[in-house]
Amino acid sequence: METNLLGVGNFGSVYKGILKNGTHIDVKVLNLQDEIVRQSFVKECNVLKRVRHRNVIKIISTCSNLNFKALVLPFMSTGNLEKWLYPQGEEEYRLNLNDRLRITTKIAHGITYLHHHCFVQVIHYDLKPNNVLLGDDMTPYIIDFGIAKLLFGNSMDSLTSTNALKGSIGYIAPEYAMGGSISTKGDVYSYGILLLELLIRRRPIDDMFVEGTNLQNWVGMNFLDKIVEVVDNNLLRDANESERSMVLGYLTQCMQVALVFTRELPQQRPNMIEIVERLEKIRGAFYGTPRDFRLPINIARLIVEKSGIINANSRSHES
Repeated sequence: METNLLGVGNFGSVYKGILKNGTHIDVKVLNLQDEIVRQSFVKECNVLKRVRHRNVIKIISTCSNLNFKALVLPFMSTGNLEKWLYPQGEEEYRLNLNDRLRITTKIAHGITYLHHHCFVQVIHYDLKPNNVLLGDDMTPYIIDFGIAKLLFGNSMDSLTSTNALKGSIGYIAPEYAMGGSISTKGDVYSYGILLLELLIRRRPIDDMFVEGTNLQNWVGMNFLDKIVEVVDNNLLRDANESERSMVLGYLTQCMQVALVFTRELPQQRPNMIEIVERLEKIRGAFYGTPRDFRLPINIARLIVEKSGIINANSRSHES
């Protein structure tokens, strides 16, 4: 049994398995000694059994009695987004800009479904790279609904962070720390942090963020003048001179919108429908599809020139 162990967390353990029909599965076995975990099992079942979206994990089955509770989920051999951002040991995982734009946009589609199109409004409440699995084709799947909030009717008005479980440090919306109402805008904040993390490959709890500085403040202060120092250098490593200009332009666009998603006040953040529209425009421009979207080349050029990527000779040649 231990040879099939994939991982251990506060909730319990995850094992890999194979059904009689050959389907590979993950079996999430819960630690029943923890009362919070017992409650999360019921909540996660209630969410996943009725969710139908290509970017939200589907539940295959459940196993439950007084002494044993487990969720049977599809097996994802590719692992989670955390693993791809921060490989351990000799592992080598690389996500190019195309991968990251595709992953973040599809995650946004999944959250939009949960917030606006699901059978009941679902607030995930713990969005982070560790809770995004990647399929063989790098399709992302949002997982772990153990502390999700299901909002029926006007229940959002009475639900506050003081009577709810907490998410993960660095991804929690600031209003929750003040006892503010739980809302979809909390997920928007967490998503914005996740997006920034994908672009710069630094955790929001990185040791460099001290003395009141956090990930989004650091990005906001530096990304226009020091974009090359801010972004994950893996995104620029294989790009030639002209490609770097384009890549930095798209990264600038992504960072600008991510900073809007992480504004301090929840009412200043867009909803997920608006976020998907913005991301699809950026991603579409990357693929060259929408004709009504123009990348601000003047901004990209200014950034690149300040970074010293385009020298005087290349500028004079272009003119």
